[in-house]
Amino acid sequence: MSPKEVFMKYSKVIHIIGNCYEGRISRSEAMKLLGRSRMTVYRKLKRYGECGELSLIHRGYGKRSNRRIKDDIRERVISLKKDIYYDFNDVHFSEVLNEELGIKISRESIRKILREAGIPAKHSRRGRKYRRMRDRKEFFGELIQIDASIEYWFDGVNERQTLIAGIDDATGKVWAVFVERESLEGYFLLMRKIIDEDGIPFSIYTDRHSIFYTDREPTIEEEIKGVKPMTQFGRAMNELMIWMRKAHSPQAKGRIERSFRTFQDRLKAEMRLKGIRDIDEANKFLVGFLKRFNKRFNVKPRSEGNKFRELDKEADLEGILCVKEERVVRNDNTIRYGGEIIQIPAVEGKYTSYAKKVVEVRIHRNGILEIYYKGKRLCKTKSGIVKEYSEAVI
Repeated sequence: MSPKEVFMKYSKVIHIIGNCYEGRISRSEAMKLLGRSRMTVYRKLKRYGECGELSLIHRGYGKRSNRRIKDDIRERVISLKKDIYYDFNDVHFSEVLNEELGIKISRESIRKILREAGIPAKHSRRGRKYRRMRDRKEFFGELIQIDASIEYWFDGVNERQTLIAGIDDATGKVWAVFVERESLEGYFLLMRKIIDEDGIPFSIYTDRHSIFYTDREPTIEEEIKGVKPMTQFGRAMNELMIWMRKAHSPQAKGRIERSFRTFQDRLKAEMRLKGIRDIDEANKFLVGFLKRFNKRFNVKPRSEGNKFRELDKEADLEGILCVKEERVVRNDNTIRYGGEIIQIPAVEGKYTSYAKKVVEVRIHRNGILEIYYKGKRLCKTKSGIVKEYSEAVI
């Protein structure tokens, strides 16, 4: 700021104090015009009488602040941002400097240093469409929003990976897992993670993906029983007594969408820094990352209650979070499933035949196939029918 610009900035104060000093206006009027206290006006009048107009200009003008960040620290911050943390946003970068590198600088100071050095912000701000706020749910576990983010998560890997995540609506706690693609298997893995850590939630909020809902017409058996057609995921949630709620727009489940943007910003940058390039390593890193993430962003629920339920000790979670279908046993005690013929073995010392009976076939994520009849397992075998488990619509 040039001397002329400084003088113009203080011209109003100089004009009012000058008129007051010369008796053209009273001190009370000067107080009202300047919006200052009586003592402030008295001090300014005294300085004006002793040193003239220049005394009213701030004495720190043209001097370097004693609190200014040292040049060597400023240069180090700029160097770190350009060379190592180039894909970190300002907030994330400030956290790393403060917590890991011991450079105690406020976020706003870092922002100013970077902008002065010509380093732009990672994300540009734009106007937002007006939307009404929806209050968070009252209890922890009352509603879990789940979704998937398909992205180039690994630096230098020209292939998309999928992060499947759930977020508690009341607290913002996040559970997540990396998988190769959005599939039934991935959502079963996520639900297993949630149940193992906290229990069975009261309800989940999903989009209209075919993994969660089906548009097919009910079969004759379903019409007789009075049940609606369900996907494998819907059937599993029904067995766990988890209420499924359907979102009709991305904005309806904005909390999980916003968390994905934060993950794409922070998680990608940290994995790039650690040199992580495969799903197994990413899932191991995700454990520690989620602990820090939840500690940083979680909020207290409005009520202290907990809507999570403990899994019944007698319940078989693996037997619920799997693919289940019914088959009719053929005369030679075999069933046909997924192009394979599976033989039901005879029980030693008994002459029981299961011909024409309806059995339940279960396919697990590790390729294990099991056949059950009235809750009793008849056989267990390793199968190559993994595709049946991973398909979106089954």
